[in-house]
Amino acid sequence: ATFKAVSPYTDVDISDWFYDDVLLVTAKELMEGTGNSKFSPDISADRAMIVTILWRQEGCPVVDSPVDFDDVADGLWYSEAIDWASSNGIVNGYGDGNYGPTNQITREQIMAILNRYAVYKNWTDDIALPMIPQYNCSTWAENNVIWADMSGLLNGLGVDITDMTAKASRAELAAYLSRFVQNVVK
Repeated sequence: ATFKAVSPYTDVDISDWFYDDVLLVTAKELMEGTGNSKFSPDISADRAMIVTILWRQEGCPVVDSPVDFDDVADGLWYSEAIDWASSNGIVNGYGDGNYGPTNQITREQIMAILNRYAVYKNWTDDIALPMIPQYNCSTWAENNVIWADMSGLLNGLGVDITDMTAKASRAELAAYLSRFVQNVVK
């Protein structure tokens, strides 16, 4: 007999395409619910969320010389995570002195951050390849999207991800992280 884990969230049902992904990222303590037994799979993920997840996986390291972004004040729940990610080349901000921590994150931004994190961890090589035409993405993100595709991060999602410039939901972030853990983490 096979046993299927029961969702701890009232808004994540076994029939949802992201069910297994949400259970995996919850079990690995990569993501948690939003309160009141909810995961809130359909709300947008933001740019502070993903770096905080990766920072926690690293044991919440403190950075001696943080990189200052005009829009990241000290002492916020994501401040140290963004400092760490920026100091290690995992995030660059927008190039105008801002990071945009509360901005909705796009699919291609997630792919860039996960690719840079994998390079930081020596789990992958930073390689350049010609763009795969099935994805619409910004020029700066092409190599990251190709890497994500080749690494299996874009396989089997229950949503159309052709447009990589679109905003990503929490369910999508859970799916990308789930595939990252299964296919990239060593």
